[in-house]
Amino acid sequence: MSLACLGILWQLAVIYWFNFAHKTGETWHDGTAIHYVMWQERIITSFGLWAREHAPMELWRALTHATLILESSMPFILLAPVLAALDARVRHRRPHGLPRQYRHARQPRRLFAPR
Repeated sequence: MSLACLGILWQLAVIYWFNFAHKTGETWHDGTAIHYVMWQERIITSFGLWAREHAPMELWRALTHATLILESSMPFILLAPVLAALDARVRHRRPHGLPRQYRHARQPRRLFAPR
């Protein structure tokens, strides 16, 4: 993984984490935040106009809580490939980091000498 890719993933993870961290208002905790956003006329689309009239309040609560769950877990999801790559590198390098007298313990034993 390149350093540029790591930097982009890190930035996205930080953005998601701080978006989650700043959602501390009462409307986020009681599940009405998306309901109130749907009633702001300046940002609503035609689908939003239809949805706010027909969707039940339970849907808005579920979407609000899903937003919180998604934004809190996205940093870990984004950085999972980085952690897996680091773990693979550590596992690959571990036998070479052993002192010379212990390296033979990692090699398979041969029953017969090679010809």
